[in-house]
Amino acid sequence: MVNEFHLYFGKYPTDKCIHTVNEVEEAISEHKDVHTTQVNCADMLLLDNGYRIFIHPFEGDVFEITLGDCANTTREIRLGHNLPRLLIAGEFDTDTTNVIGR
Repeated sequence: MVNEFHLYFGKYPTDKCIHTVNEVEEAISEHKDVHTTQVNCADMLLLDNGYRIFIHPFEGDVFEITLGDCANTTREIRLGHNLPRLLIAGEFDTDTTNVIGR
């Protein structure tokens, strides 16, 4: 069974979104789908544990984080990457003019 991890940067579903790290960790330990705004919980090991990771950006379409070739980046994504840092740094932003430092 494949579970889904949905990370929201903009509008999120208020009826099913969880907002604390403890709630996210509990849902993952119970192998439940996760809908959250907690960037630091978007760990690449989720992929190794049978999760698919979906990013809901402020603007643009939802995309999936995959190993190897991945949407919205030219970087080859590996399990060793720190996904929260990549997301915060704007690695997957389609419009890099709004990213600080670029």
